[in-house]
Amino acid sequence: MEAAELQLMLSPSNPQIAQGTAQQFSLRSLGRNGRVQDLTAKASWRVAVQGSGDAQPSSGGLVALPTPGRYEVTVEYAGRQLTSPITVTTATFQSLAVTPATTKVAKGLLKQFTATATFSDGSTQDVTTLAGWSIKDTTGSGVATINSTGLATTKKVGKARITARYLTGSASASLEVTAAAVTKLAISPLLPVITKGSAQLFVATATFTDATVQDVSSLADWVITDVLGSGVASIDGSGAATGDAVGQAKVSAEYLGKTAATTLTVTAAPVAAITISPASATIDKGATQKFTASARLTDGTIQDVTATAAWTATDVMGVGVASVDASGVAKGQAAGQARIGCTYRGVSATAALTVNPGPLPPLAGKVDLLLVIDNSPSMSPKQKALGNNIGRLTRLLQQLDIDYHVGIISTDVGTNTAPGTPWGGIGACDTYEGDDGVMQSAACTTRTTTSSEARAACAALCPDSKFVPTDGLRYITSSGGVTNVPAALEVDPMTGKTVDTGPEKALRCMGMIGDSGCGIESPLEALKRALDGHRSENSGFLRPDALLTVLVITDEDDCSVQLARRSENSPFTRDCDPTSPDAFDCYNLDYRCLARSVQCDQTMLTPGDKTNCQERPGNYLESVDKYVTFLGTLRPAGRLVVSGIWTRPAATEGGKVQITRMSGGTTTPFLNRASGTGASCAYASDTTIIGQAQLRLSSFASKLPGSLQSSVCDIDKYSMALDGVVQAIRTKLGK
Repeated sequence: MEAAELQLMLSPSNPQIAQGTAQQFSLRSLGRNGRVQDLTAKASWRVAVQGSGDAQPSSGGLVALPTPGRYEVTVEYAGRQLTSPITVTTATFQSLAVTPATTKVAKGLLKQFTATATFSDGSTQDVTTLAGWSIKDTTGSGVATINSTGLATTKKVGKARITARYLTGSASASLEVTAAAVTKLAISPLLPVITKGSAQLFVATATFTDATVQDVSSLADWVITDVLGSGVASIDGSGAATGDAVGQAKVSAEYLGKTAATTLTVTAAPVAAITISPASATIDKGATQKFTASARLTDGTIQDVTATAAWTATDVMGVGVASVDASGVAKGQAAGQARIGCTYRGVSATAALTVNPGPLPPLAGKVDLLLVIDNSPSMSPKQKALGNNIGRLTRLLQQLDIDYHVGIISTDVGTNTAPGTPWGGIGACDTYEGDDGVMQSAACTTRTTTSSEARAACAALCPDSKFVPTDGLRYITSSGGVTNVPAALEVDPMTGKTVDTGPEKALRCMGMIGDSGCGIESPLEALKRALDGHRSENSGFLRPDALLTVLVITDEDDCSVQLARRSENSPFTRDCDPTSPDAFDCYNLDYRCLARSVQCDQTMLTPGDKTNCQERPGNYLESVDKYVTFLGTLRPAGRLVVSGIWTRPAATEGGKVQITRMSGGTTTPFLNRASGTGASCAYASDTTIIGQAQLRLSSFASKLPGSLQSSVCDIDKYSMALDGVVQAIRTKLGK
């Protein structure tokens, strides 16, 4: 059969494993004749860090990755390729369990045992094929045997103990073999209809005298007989039937003298549509959801194709959110949203799956504080004021007597359409992923490309660059009064007590992340990337029993561009007619984000004041709701504090939007937002300290109950803004 005629099925799709473990992938094919074939051993496998292209071969689909991160597995067969992401976490092995823990089976039957490993992050992993299996009789002799995949074959009446060993753990289960006899045999499904060339898996179930019910499909004798037509169908020893010709056939199973039968109808009608059930589902992290796929044929009949469809799991929001196996069982791996897809004979359908964090432990006097700091050139005049105040956060948190994590990220997530495709000539913005939400742990003294204002502020406020984490983490921690930064014991002049100012000094050194970053600020996308788990550098920052607090500091609006529309980041421009509809290349990059994301009563293609500005429908930025939903999947409102120091008031609340033309040009690419007193806000004592018009950030805050907003232009009130954040933490923790 030609390879192009095969439907290839790679499973599982989008799995998650812990470091030091392995994942077995499989490749199956569905031919025109309905035959399903395992191609795992015949295919070529390789694995690479996602986006790197530097692939390494993998033997037989078994993928073992010692380093945490996001990878991509590729399988190739007969010139065709399929891929699946795989996430490797920093979790460590905790325990092993075998299921079922106790079971009773009639002599001569098979019983599948499953080994499940639990890891330090609460995740679980099926390690049945990776564990070592053994069996020991406890009553009787030669009761059963067990193979390397946990499948036990019962031989004699008695009892035995099944043991699995994996990594440093072991677990056991009890198996009792009885002499029970069969009282009834049943076949399912009854009266199925399939299309010619497709398959139907039948199941034979036996009921025994001891009231147990067992699947005996692989032990039964299967026979298929034409009822209407000739050579209608064939069936193998496991109960898998294939429709070979249009007509009807009788399917029979016999086991230990008991028989059962049903009728199989084979139609010539092709597949018209696929339906996945349920169409949407919500589960907790670690739970599973069974999806089924039904094919509606052109003659109106319905066929269950769950077992022969190709299943995929694709992240919609979050990273490594869910996986799905070959039977349509999805597993929640991380909070977020995923799209579950299936394809059968060229026809596809999708379903939506939301994964919640699941029940969280009670808050335990802990806070995880994420600082999202704008590091673009416009932040230069604010460096000293920011550095003077930011350190007080750790001082105030210490006064609350709580454990804390403090992480810092920039607003830079890149602008390029793909890795290795720079635009050219746009400096720090000319990358694909920017800082990608990775927490910044370096002292400001190591940043050599910053402005003179930033360097002066760093020299004054970070005289000793040793104040950074010393344990390899990229964030500051304090637990039980013990921190991961060098100690600096000083006497508090207010209380006379000796206090450790090391964390305060560290936050000053680390928090001044400079002003040489990309000017296309994307704080909302940056915070999502920092918290979605795709960067192993941030591992351990989020704790399930801690209050999550996010503080955004920026002087421009959020410009989180949709990845699919990053072509609109092109720096190439042209002059546009103000009386005609605009386009992205009418504007320079600095002005484009505002000009293309809002609509006002006046055109954005001319200088002057703009009024009644609202967000433009269908613009090229990600929806604010995406980030509201993301935070909601991580933490409920009672365990979340969101605050912002940005331009106030918002453009939708009466904030000024004034456009001017820069010197040296008369065309539309020379338009930009006004500075000085023409800016949306300005510091009264120094009008070089400004904030540009924003509406997305305030919209984001308004959708999160209890959020706090302060003006980035009121630099004398930064301390009050930070005090407000700590007060909100105090209230949520009941301190």
